[in-house]
Amino acid sequence: MKKIVGICSDYDYKNDCYKINSQYVDIFNSLDIIPFILPPKMNPEDVLDVVDGILFSGGVDINPYIYGEDPHKNIGEINPVRDEFETKLCEIALKKDIPILCICRGMQLLSAIMGETLIQDINSEVKDAIKHVQIAPKSFPSHLVHIKKNTLL
Repeated sequence: MKKIVGICSDYDYKNDCYKINSQYVDIFNSLDIIPFILPPKMNPEDVLDVVDGILFSGGVDINPYIYGEDPHKNIGEINPVRDEFETKLCEIALKKDIPILCICRGMQLLSAIMGETLIQDINSEVKDAIKHVQIAPKSFPSHLVHIKKNTLL
């Protein structure tokens, strides 16, 4: 039986619709894994009986209130609906030992849930920071990622 991976989608307030980067779906299809889109307006409890793992995808900034800070003056867009859904979903997945993969925003969410704080505005708070956002197709890498040898990834 094929594995099913839930992919957290974004919620677009302006157009009242859900969005997902198509590359997330494409990669799972290529691995013969069923991608299951998770809109942030569903009950997180319902998800975990259906999926074998969860991808917490990229997106806008995490609300600093989640990790106990006031917003920085240069913070970007936040999405309270998505924050609430993904926070609950991630907490439940961790308790039930469901495999998760966190990309960009997803890793920030996981860090916040685990009690860490985040740098809210890299450009003003980190000297010589690499460029994290660029105008290019989503499939084009913005920066290198180095994977440590002999790790699960």
